[in-house]
Amino acid sequence: MRATFIFLLSNLLITCAQAQCDTTLPNSRDGSFSPDGNQIVFSSSRNGNQDIYIMNSNGTDQKWLAGTKNADYYPTFTPDGKYIVFDSYGDGTASIIIMKADGTDLRQLTDPNKFNTDPRVSPDQSKILFYGKEEGSDHIFVMDLDGQNVRRLTHTKGNERTPVWSPDGKKIVFISGRDGNREVYTMLADGSNQVKITDNAGPDLVASWSPDGRKILFYGKNQPRSVNPLEETEILTINPDGTERENLTKDNFPDQGPTFSPDGQKILYTSCRGNRELFMMNKDGSSKRQLTFSLDKDSKEVAAIQKVVFKSYIHPIYYDASLEHLKEGIHEEFNMYVLHHNRLSKRSRDQWIEKLRNVRKSNRSSSNYTYTFDQVDFEGQTAFVKLIIFQKGEKKFIDYLCLYKFNQDWKVMTKLFTMK
Repeated sequence: MRATFIFLLSNLLITCAQAQCDTTLPNSRDGSFSPDGNQIVFSSSRNGNQDIYIMNSNGTDQKWLAGTKNADYYPTFTPDGKYIVFDSYGDGTASIIIMKADGTDLRQLTDPNKFNTDPRVSPDQSKILFYGKEEGSDHIFVMDLDGQNVRRLTHTKGNERTPVWSPDGKKIVFISGRDGNREVYTMLADGSNQVKITDNAGPDLVASWSPDGRKILFYGKNQPRSVNPLEETEILTINPDGTERENLTKDNFPDQGPTFSPDGQKILYTSCRGNRELFMMNKDGSSKRQLTFSLDKDSKEVAAIQKVVFKSYIHPIYYDASLEHLKEGIHEEFNMYVLHHNRLSKRSRDQWIEKLRNVRKSNRSSSNYTYTFDQVDFEGQTAFVKLIIFQKGEKKFIDYLCLYKFNQDWKVMTKLFTMK
């Protein structure tokens, strides 16, 4: 039976820099360990809405836990394991929710008409850190566990975000863009003595502490700050004084949101390989394995097709790949079509090989062009893709491509034709 998927992304253009991460697909993300390390609470949209789920730390027994009418993110346990805090995103707003660890008794702690997100409970369980929007910028706040006595800790216009307590509760690590680039900072629990500990060409994001307080875990990249942080971010560690920066993942995928297990031996993180899923690895970056699988079979095929097409535009190899696979004799009777002067002409395999020898590779820049899927159709071993290409927000081209599934992997056979 033919499966046809139409993607109309009118409000979101998936950029070339986001080639390996389609945020429109079902996902699992924002994982956090229970205090005993036996469970993981996380956010997932596998059933349509972005809700809170829970599973064993080895990935088994995944089940829905709770959800609001909005999209729910960033769940974390309280230190005693009896409660979970998370945030609920509405239309331009976000509010912090606390509930029992079994998913019952949800209580709203912050104003639902404001934007407050990413809550973290202090080690002594008396306060909640979070960041929120005030006076046009994101700032870090602290409040009592019941939502009372809110106090602002940062006062720059650098958009301070994702604060996390140190294990002893005496310090806070956070991200700030106050110097024009997002970097990792630390400060004392009262907001004083704010110190930048990274100075990288690219953005550093979402930091947390090792259980012994000797390492800070974060994700980032070395490319210039103008590059989209969702492309090929890595999980890194650094000492609290800014020394000994180490890359743990080195896999060229968008790896994000890392956190240590309570014993410090494992690292839980989100990686996007078509869609976002939760992964686990050892503290040294070894033995990576996927814990969640949010896509159904058809969605996995679409994700794989999108990933291959986008990679061909980041690293423009689809002409070479077409020539290579045609030479190998894959689907020899497969006829390609080209639109020329409003006439659709058929070309044989040999004609395409000759044509491809003379075609220049695409030099489209990821900073100037954005791409969105308008249509993905697949049946058996072949797929058809309609890709709309924009330059500075204006539609420039429509590319039609054909893919063929070879040894379980989708390959771009050729671009069928381009229309302006």
